[in-house]
Amino acid sequence: MRVSLTRWPAPVHESLSAGGAAGRSRVRPAQSARRAATTHYEGGGAYGVSKHALSALSEFTQRENQSHGIRVDAVCPGMVVTEMSAGAKGLNRDKCLYPADIADLVLWLVSRRPNVKIGTQVLIQTMENPW
Repeated sequence: MRVSLTRWPAPVHESLSAGGAAGRSRVRPAQSARRAATTHYEGGGAYGVSKHALSALSEFTQRENQSHGIRVDAVCPGMVVTEMSAGAKGLNRDKCLYPADIADLVLWLVSRRPNVKIGTQVLIQTMENPW
């Protein structure tokens, strides 16, 4: 499948500008790199690249700021029921994650002791394929 390069800037800018802002804060950012950072989806090249870049940005931000007590976690969820997934054909919403699932994970991540770093990417997904 061919994808026009004119489609690439939007998802890359969206992912990295949000991640960059969070990475500069004094709080512990938990960024959504999504499962697309580690899995190939047909026609999802720009989206996957943007999420892979956000994952790398999270790790570099963590390493460059850990001496200041700043931790960064990249949360990589599977399919989440959102406005973006609302029109997906064949999607079984009962087998998807919900925003509350991601929020629970983020709350757990940010409540760890200051010296605890969970990992470069935290994958969260359902037990069954939602497709």
